[in-house]
Amino acid sequence: MWLFRSAMAILAKVTPDNPNFDKSLSFRVQIASETGDMAAAAAAAREARERFPDNREFVAMEAAVKDKSGDAAGAVAILEAAVKTWPDDPDLLYRYGVGLEKLRRRDEAKAVMERIVAKDATHPDALNYLGYSLAEEGRDLDKALAMIQKALEKEPDNPFFLDSLAWTLYKLKRVDEAFAAIEKAVGHKVKDAIIWEHYGDIAAAAGRRAEAQKAYRSALELGSETPAAVKKKLEAL
Repeated sequence: MWLFRSAMAILAKVTPDNPNFDKSLSFRVQIASETGDMAAAAAAAREARERFPDNREFVAMEAAVKDKSGDAAGAVAILEAAVKTWPDDPDLLYRYGVGLEKLRRRDEAKAVMERIVAKDATHPDALNYLGYSLAEEGRDLDKALAMIQKALEKEPDNPFFLDSLAWTLYKLKRVDEAFAAIEKAVGHKVKDAIIWEHYGDIAAAAGRRAEAQKAYRSALELGSETPAAVKKKLEAL
């Protein structure tokens, strides 16, 4: 912590007339955010946006700080304005879509992701989002599978993409393939309750009781948002 404070003190001495002032602001935001001083992170991010309004990185940074501070709606408001200014920026669009998803504005989030894919048919994160959404809804599963497989072509070891693949295969009743995919996903040591619950569901469907028990317990330990439902599945094994 002493090292971080020393770094912040040095960065604070960088004046606006210094050609590296923008970089100093960026470092200040990152250090403050990583050390949990969200007030300092927000102040530095706000100053960065005001002094460098054409820098898209600072827009994304301020939105990220707001989101980490618990103000998801504030983050979305910043990103909503940003995508009007830079409508073709895939990074800002994707961040905006993720923000909408957090606010459970899913129809709007899907529309944003579809907009990204219309511009870049190989955008892995947007493809995965859309494919997983279809799988969750249990419709157009072949289309969902194709989207997720295309995402995996770009990032074959992404555990979240592998989870989406497993979940789609599970919905298609291709349980053995689903189990192989979910094993790869959890093999990346992910700490995600949803992935572990999926592992439990797929293992249970494959008749692998011990693996299912372990998976459901892991989902609970990782803070499942639906603990009662997970406990019920565990007890039913």
